[in-house]
Amino acid sequence: MKDVPLYLKWFNDQKTTEFLAYQGPMTEEAEKEFLNKLLTQPLTDGVNLAICLKPDLRTIGSIGLFDRKVRDQRAELGIVIGDKKHWAKVTGARRFSSCSAMLLTRSTFARFA
Repeated sequence: MKDVPLYLKWFNDQKTTEFLAYQGPMTEEAEKEFLNKLLTQPLTDGVNLAICLKPDLRTIGSIGLFDRKVRDQRAELGIVIGDKKHWAKVTGARRFSSCSAMLLTRSTFARFA
């Protein structure tokens, strides 16, 4: 829950959410409720991970699979680089590639339709 202030800043920023399905405003209570739901739901429902930079593990965004339909072998992929210092940098692309590969290999299906 230490990242709640970051997520609030990002998800209440119009430029950050311009191309996301989610459109603010986000309250602290709603963000905590969302994160608690992610922590308690079965992994088969979806997964969300923070994108962190080494060496200090500073959170710069998040990536996740949502609305998983295992039977249909499909899911929605959500990614946001909230820290604008890392927009349009290869850092985000590398994180996307690494995280998406991990999400797919740990899921019950391993391809996009």
